[in-house]
Amino acid sequence: MPCDKQNVNQKFKKRIFFIEYFLKRRQKEKKKTNKKRHQSVLKIKNL
Repeated sequence: MPCDKQNVNQKFKKRIFFIEYFLKRRQKEKKKTNKKRHQSVLKIKNL
């Protein structure tokens, strides 16, 4: 029984870790795309 509980805890921690990891990655990607979009807008304005 205690062993089982520990196992569940481990899985839960892993899941939280992955969720945080993916969220951070998505935020980074968003920043990148925002920069690119901004650059393209500047180019259009320059034209």
